[in-house]
Amino acid sequence: MQVDSICPSLQNRRKALVLGEQANAQMIAEQLESNGIEPVLYTYFKGERQVLPSIADPNSLAEIRLILSQFAESTQMGNRVTGIVHPGSTVWAERPELCSIAESLGLLVISPSSRILSLFSNRLNFLMEAERCGIPHLIQSFDPMHTVREVEEFTSRTHQRYPFVLKAVKGGGSFGVCVVQEPQTIEERLPFWLEQLRRNQGEAIFYAERYLEGARHIAVPFARFQDGKIQIFPTTDASLQCRYRKLIEISPAAQISPEMTHKLESWVKRLADHCGYVGVGVLEFLVDSSRAFLVEGLGRLNTGFHLWEQVARTQAVSWQLATLEINSDRQPEMLRDPKEWEHGISVRIYAEDSLFQLPQPGEVFETTQEKVWKFPGVQAEIALNYNQGANISIFDSGLIGILFVVARNRQQLFNLAKGLVSQFWIAGSTQTNQLFLSELLSHPWVREEIFHVGFIDEEFLPMVRPPVTISSLCVSILLSLPLFSEKIPMGNDFGKDLLWMVGDQYVRGGIPLGKSALDSVSHWLGDPCYWSSLGVSGVVRTDEGANLRVCAYPLPLPLLNRWLVRVGSWFVMVRQVLGESASGKKSVLSALVTGRVHAVLFRQGGSIPAHEPILMMESLGVFIPHALPFAAQVKSWKVKAEDRVCVGQVLAEIEVYKTS
Repeated sequence: MQVDSICPSLQNRRKALVLGEQANAQMIAEQLESNGIEPVLYTYFKGERQVLPSIADPNSLAEIRLILSQFAESTQMGNRVTGIVHPGSTVWAERPELCSIAESLGLLVISPSSRILSLFSNRLNFLMEAERCGIPHLIQSFDPMHTVREVEEFTSRTHQRYPFVLKAVKGGGSFGVCVVQEPQTIEERLPFWLEQLRRNQGEAIFYAERYLEGARHIAVPFARFQDGKIQIFPTTDASLQCRYRKLIEISPAAQISPEMTHKLESWVKRLADHCGYVGVGVLEFLVDSSRAFLVEGLGRLNTGFHLWEQVARTQAVSWQLATLEINSDRQPEMLRDPKEWEHGISVRIYAEDSLFQLPQPGEVFETTQEKVWKFPGVQAEIALNYNQGANISIFDSGLIGILFVVARNRQQLFNLAKGLVSQFWIAGSTQTNQLFLSELLSHPWVREEIFHVGFIDEEFLPMVRPPVTISSLCVSILLSLPLFSEKIPMGNDFGKDLLWMVGDQYVRGGIPLGKSALDSVSHWLGDPCYWSSLGVSGVVRTDEGANLRVCAYPLPLPLLNRWLVRVGSWFVMVRQVLGESASGKKSVLSALVTGRVHAVLFRQGGSIPAHEPILMMESLGVFIPHALPFAAQVKSWKVKAEDRVCVGQVLAEIEVYKTS
């Protein structure tokens, strides 16, 4: 349900403003609807896609108050405000300020109290309370740190062993974690991490935690009522992470012993009772054999809540309403016996180049229309944050959507998840991590669930570049565009002198795709869809007889003769090489991503040491340093701080120092 305004006409039933990105907000809205509450999605405020203010913005609280006050006015009946706010699984759901503002406006918030949120949002205070309950953690010091110098003093004072972990006191995810592998990391990487932390969280306050090698990341969701009754939901194994960002989650967590599961559940009950928690929340642990340590607590629905609720066949929102006694006449269904729980897996699709770990914002030209699949004994659905025609902004999270698969058989999960990840289609000027996920789901260790938190970063090796047949097919697709076919006469020598850069490889010549097997071995199946003379989309029959969906999307100006080509699960950047030699040295610095220039680190005319960052870009909340593999001098800058640029755009002209 998409609501175009947060000022709908008054009706008898209560209305709830749902915050957050489309995927989770839509699922929450549907559950509110089933509980007799009319949802209003902030995502579509005033007829266009909206993004919540960043907590790092100095004016964010004023903006949140404006949003909530408008909604409060729309739900006022006489002198009484009847509106409800559901903060979703957003960062704002962790902030007590949102509850305080909403309550001051007369709005009811589906959330634990401000007191509980204050405790959970500060990890140091939260884990200190856990220590009082006898629950182990990994914190090395409860003294917060703010600067690089404090970290250096800490390592010297404690004779710190490497590696160790630095974590933000507030704010989670990959932005809030920095693994210090060696002393050199403190000098080279830590300043950028702190700057990124300030950019995303508004402040850089962090603490040191012991690094636990080979552990599994286990999440335990729960609901606690006002009378102290606690319900534990299926555990989730979230160990398949990349740079501390969850990619694949499996529920229930099957690779921990029943004794350990019982221990984690007892700790959840002990801490929830100690804090007087009321609502639905999640505690997260690192489990290493017979040892377990509390690392995180969320006073909200976790982003992947739909996984555990599907496994248990229940509704998380119904439990939220019941614990807060909002719908006293409606109670959530009793949870099934754990023996009747199904098996589930969730897979997160991001806008990124996973090989080089680069964010990829851009336009979404095409998406798969089918979003629900049902087969004997198994079902799946995909929740998307972006529809066809949307734009993934450089300020978004980059999460395109989450695929959920539920089955009776554990092995069916991986088979269907892999097939659907490969089949899911999204094309435009953005890339996705689908190929990376597909390879990961095919890995024998993953299928046998023999992995740990560092498995992807330390041991998983994805494919580096596409096969030659895919590279050649990319060129053939582009040669079929009217831009080329109208300029170059047909014949055996078609395009033989053209030089292309396909990814990081040079390809010369190429044969255009015909409309049938009589025209060329690889050919279009049916008529392709052209837009202007620069792009094309369709299905291709390859030399080997496989049918592949393809799309060639022109990158925006000021780039010319550059396309992002998708062939099956492969995304390849292709450009026509004009007037340059394949062996010639580059004399420019180009943008690795589409984003915003955060800082220019060298003056014009300055000498640049090899591998020294000379410019910092920001995209999807990530800082990307730009450096050169050789010593050089900046001849002229083409950009300045705060400029927005697209991938491949020239940032600076440089002069390479000659080596003797």
